[in-house]
Amino acid sequence: MMEQDDTVMTGAYYDKLPTLLSCDLYNLLDVMPKPVVHHLHLTAAAPISFLVEKLCYYKHVYYSQKD
Repeated sequence: MMEQDDTVMTGAYYDKLPTLLSCDLYNLLDVMPKPVVHHLHLTAAAPISFLVEKLCYYKHVYYSQKD
């Protein structure tokens, strides 16, 4: 990628997009499995009350309204 365009890291994103999309690193990352849910339909999720009451108040949660 850097051989094609040595300014790819400092240029404007959309100007460098063709170089980024054609590089081997992009192709590798594009085929890797995604580790998170990108979106979730509420009909497939746990009820909001469960998520708030049961998951948001553990001490190991980064943000807690209790504290």
